[in-house]
Amino acid sequence: MLCHLSKFIKKYFLFSFLFPSSSALASDFYMACYYYDTNRGENSNNPSLMRPSTAIPGAASNYFWATNVTNNEYVKLQGKIVDGFFYAEDKSYEEAKAECLNAINKGTFFWRSKKSYKLYDIKASISNYNAYEYPIRFLKDDNKKGKIKQVVLFGDSLSDTGNLKRWMKVMPAYPFWYGRFSDGFIWNDYLKRIAHLPILNFAFGGAKTEGNNNFYVKDFLEYLRAAGRNLVTGSSRDYVNNYVNNYLTDNSYANKSFRITNPDETLFIIWVGANDYISKFEQTVYSEDFFKYPDGINGSRTISERAVNNITEQINTLISRGAKNFLVINLPDFGKTPITLNVKYDPNLDDINDKREFSQNISEVIKYYNAYLTNSLNNLRQSTNGNANINLLDFYKDFNLLLEGKNIYTQENFDYGFTNLDSKYEIPNEPGKYIQDYCYKGSYLDAAKNALKTNHDAYLSGLSKSCKNSEKEVNQFAIFWNSPHPTSYAHCWISFLVLNKLEDLQLLPNYEFSDLSAVKNYCQKQINL
Repeated sequence: MLCHLSKFIKKYFLFSFLFPSSSALASDFYMACYYYDTNRGENSNNPSLMRPSTAIPGAASNYFWATNVTNNEYVKLQGKIVDGFFYAEDKSYEEAKAECLNAINKGTFFWRSKKSYKLYDIKASISNYNAYEYPIRFLKDDNKKGKIKQVVLFGDSLSDTGNLKRWMKVMPAYPFWYGRFSDGFIWNDYLKRIAHLPILNFAFGGAKTEGNNNFYVKDFLEYLRAAGRNLVTGSSRDYVNNYVNNYLTDNSYANKSFRITNPDETLFIIWVGANDYISKFEQTVYSEDFFKYPDGINGSRTISERAVNNITEQINTLISRGAKNFLVINLPDFGKTPITLNVKYDPNLDDINDKREFSQNISEVIKYYNAYLTNSLNNLRQSTNGNANINLLDFYKDFNLLLEGKNIYTQENFDYGFTNLDSKYEIPNEPGKYIQDYCYKGSYLDAAKNALKTNHDAYLSGLSKSCKNSEKEVNQFAIFWNSPHPTSYAHCWISFLVLNKLEDLQLLPNYEFSDLSAVKNYCQKQINL
């Protein structure tokens, strides 16, 4: 009974993701096996799994501690922490997966399992009394991987797998999926699932390239709003500095290190910059400065150049510590996304022309940003004399092809399996093509209120505010879940774009996808798992 009680107590202690723990030095590590409920219906436990624990607000509830398949004892890991990753010396991923499934299938005396629970992540931690967990690199599997064995990621809500939820406790809540800004797995979840790469994730919803970035402030209330947002979400600059100053060690923090331990095997992915613009659209008088005076302090070119300069500065910070391998992802065409639908551009224009003007103008801004980013990365690459492998994923081009239903290789017509939610606004200069609407119409506050409802009522609330398929269930095949975040199905395609790029760069081995039809089959199956 004491053993069961101990397991029960463990459920109520918060994992956070802000700083590594000094107590990691001489402690035993175990595996926290995170699961999700494949039942998405009205009897699903998804709402309660995503709700903060009743004992300690914000505590995760959807994990079990891995147990040995023969004696059901907790599985103790052998290894050490290296630069924020736990290097497991004694087991492979498949062995760890079997021990996690054993724990999930059995459950505990106080915390029952269900047949619909499924494993989605494994982390190393001391116990729930310790406030940190580590992505696990299974050293026995290193020979199955390519050049890259681990990933450090800096980004925003497009890559946030629950960091902001841990920090804010309640946002984003159901029907957002387990702290993600989507309705299911996001692109880095899929990447980890396919390649079994451990990812040290510093992506936070709302993060910009730096805290202020010339944030336009009209009055004191807007100043407080801006300061509050920056405090909550932080910036990629904050997280890069946090990483190099607090995470570098090759001996479980017995000593800090100035240099990255295994730079040849570590890939740094940087996908940030969207919020440097989106924060402007939240202001009441942004347009005059932003579009009409592009070189002014709050102008579009100033914002673009400063965001890119922030990114290159942060890459330089990582290079100074020994980083070698980078993948930088540029921005999509905002003018074709639901961002356009939620902005009032010019009060003197009628609705159609207002959206048309904004769409056209913001598309030009993003083109300028992406061109400036490309040139800056080229210059940075040359300045390193070949000591850094800096690569760009042209997400702008690839995602446009997805939106247009064009094969990313041949540019011939291809059905990606999306259900288009065409708005009434035609894309400028593209007759017959429309800005995409989004599926979930509820606000983040609406979602937060679901934490106070029963599972059944939370489910009905989410369903009532979402687009539906012919079975009157949530349509999971729209392109955008809310504005501006893609659905999980779209994220699956995004993960393929990243994976395909890394394969082309010979940083990862080729995986099982023979063509786009095979990717489509995989993604559609994943949505139904």
